Amino acid sequence: MLTYSFIQHPLERILDQLDNTFSGVAEAMIIYADYNKTLSWKSYSDDEIEEIPIKDKSVQLQKFRKNKVEYEWLADTYFDNLVVTSKRKKKKIKQLSFTDELENNLLCVKFLSPIDHLYDCLILKIENTSVLGMSKQGSSLTVQEKNIIGKLLFQTFRSRIQEEYNNNDTHRMVLNNINMQQRSIQRLEEENEQLRSNYKKSVLYFINNVLARMSEKFKMNVALTDNARDYILDKDLDISTLEKVLVQAAHMAANLTLQYSSTILIHPENIIINQQEEAHQPLSSNDKHASIIEILDKYEEAAEKAQAKGWKVNGNTVAELCTPSITPSAISFNLKKYKKQINILIDRYEEKWPILRSDFKPLKNILDVPTNELSKYKSA
Repeated sequence: MLTYSFIQHPLERILDQLDNTFSGVAEAMIIYADYNKTLSWKSYSDDEIEEIPIKDKSVQLQKFRKNKVEYEWLADTYFDNLVVTSKRKKKKIKQLSFTDELENNLLCVKFLSPIDHLYDCLILKIENTSVLGMSKQGSSLTVQEKNIIGKLLFQTFRSRIQEEYNNNDTHRMVLNNINMQQRSIQRLEEENEQLRSNYKKSVLYFINNVLARMSEKFKMNVALTDNARDYILDKDLDISTLEKVLVQAAHMAANLTLQYSSTILIHPENIIINQQEEAHQPLSSNDKHASIIEILDKYEEAAEKAQAKGWKVNGNTVAELCTPSITPSAISFNLKKYKKQINILIDRYEEKWPILRSDFKPLKNILDVPTNELSKYKSA
């Protein structure tokens, strides 16, 4: 599987690629804190990488990692009292002469870890100049050559390791942003689901209220089938339209219900939505209040019918004589919703809707406002 190089810890990556980087290095080790802040110790020998058990050696290793030094040359036997692997057998520890640098063939290069702020260690066994391709093939390294190699490898690996850490930090920031976006999307989905649930509850409450009023009017129980209820909920109707649709559906279902039945059951086929109503030509096709003018025209026409029948002009009679019939609450809802626009239209078209102006109390109630408030509507 292809992965970014910086997904691995930088020292792990160096150990994996050691054969390509320094083909002459036969043995190496790394001691470091991984991205989970766990102390790790690995060895490289015979082209294989092996995990070295730490067990009770962590205190000694951490003490070694605390020593602040860019690089140092150590004796071959320096770690033999700590490590025993299948590739590196424990040897007898001999007394070292610290003045004899020529005996030290382990180069330990250290890099400050941003994970636990101790020093991660890369240990390379470099016995002669042939490892680095220097001119004197197979000859031992002098103290001066060891200092040059130590500084060179420290500077080379430090830049590479720092770049890997920076790339890893950037990668983690990207992942965190993606996770935050995913959590934000999840929260929005949950909020939207809650809103849909609350909307559904509100609509169902309104539907039940309308059906209760229709039941009282018909002196029979008026109810929706499950399919009819789901059909209406899917349409996402505004309250005024929903009430009108329910009233129409109840009337249609009543006409299709046998007389001996105790329930008027509304089915999906009884529900008519967006049906074409009787056309009313607005006073002006450019009037931005044309739809409200049509509503007032419809109420005025119903009021005329009520007068012709000798009925009192009120919310009940106007609602019943509208085509199609609606409920008084729908009339009240529309008048209150469009109160500001209706005041503008009443003032603008003085000759219109005379019966509503004089006899229709729901309209007169919303027109009963101070003159200075009406002036604001005129200037709108």
